[in-house]
Amino acid sequence: MLEIVVYIKMVGISRGYDSNLREELQERAVKFIGFCNKIFTFIKKKI
Repeated sequence: MLEIVVYIKMVGISRGYDSNLREELQERAVKFIGFCNKIFTFIKKKI
């Protein structure tokens, strides 16, 4: 759930900027969510 909150915050911040920067922020957010999911999956496998 944390990654979703971070994503919403990043998209919200980017609204004031031009579309190129917004796309970049969304891309970074998506990469970050993927990274979090990988860590979460790794932790679940360890347990």
